[in-house]
Amino acid sequence: MLKALEAKAMITRVPCREPATAKRVEITSSGLASLRIAMPIAIGVQREMFGADGEIGGPLLCALRHVEIGE
Repeated sequence: MLKALEAKAMITRVPCREPATAKRVEITSSGLASLRIAMPIAIGVQREMFGADGEIGGPLLCALRHVEIGE
């Protein structure tokens, strides 16, 4: 996942001092711009599937419960 994000210039991996084998992941300005576009879409999908604030009662969860009980 990180390699793909790095290839798209959405993140950079910066070496850490301690431990020397570790890397710190930093989001780039391009990555932040993409995140600002994607988050409202992801939140909208979650609300549509699971209801407001992920509460029980969203359409997907209701449909899955009907399948589970055999309706």
